[in-house]
Amino acid sequence: MQIIKNEEYLHIQRKHGLGSYDWSVGDKFEVGSSNNDFFKFFEDVNKSINNDMAGISYNVTDVAGIMLLFLNNGVKLTEFDFYHYDSEKSIQELLGTLNHYVRLVRELMFEEVRSSHFPDHPSRQRGIWVIPNTLDSLEYWKKELGQGRLFKLKLSGKIHKANQEYLQINTNGLSYWREKAFHYWNEEPGLSVEQEECIFEGQVEVLEELEYFPDNPNTKGTEESESKSRTDQKTV
Repeated sequence: MQIIKNEEYLHIQRKHGLGSYDWSVGDKFEVGSSNNDFFKFFEDVNKSINNDMAGISYNVTDVAGIMLLFLNNGVKLTEFDFYHYDSEKSIQELLGTLNHYVRLVRELMFEEVRSSHFPDHPSRQRGIWVIPNTLDSLEYWKKELGQGRLFKLKLSGKIHKANQEYLQINTNGLSYWREKAFHYWNEEPGLSVEQEECIFEGQVEVLEELEYFPDNPNTKGTEESESKSRTDQKTV
């Protein structure tokens, strides 16, 4: 973790239905006093299967049981006549739900380790993600994030730099995530410097909006890149 003053970083901001998308050159604000859009995503988004006509939502695990009954016995319950009963779609629903809650477990464990052992570091739940003002870093994150708006920021506060490879999704237990969290907060290097991500808390000034031509303009991004606050963050 470092304390920086009036240093320039980049930020790729994407619009995805959470938070604000109205930065202007000259804006000044502080980041770090409340949860960011990334963590609010876990607070606000429910994973469910919806019967829109009846206005009823069902737990994904319950619907998976209904789907398993159908696959084993060919039975379709009347209450679930709205459901598609498509095996591939069901797997996609389960995969999306699994990824969502594995990420939540990861974030809770990373925050537990940070608050207990690295309390001075900026929090992944409250900070903003920024990119070092280098061509290599920008090229890497352009490929990862796709469309958006690119801003140059002036930052004064505390910043943590770590390699995102310690964040890769895995269904191992809490001890696994605890170990990865220590690697992450200790700023242990990964295999690629370009994959370094930076979390910042402090004063932000929007200096400039830059021309932005992503390498993958049609990239939709994962749930994580859609929600992560490096891609869309306003005053927090």
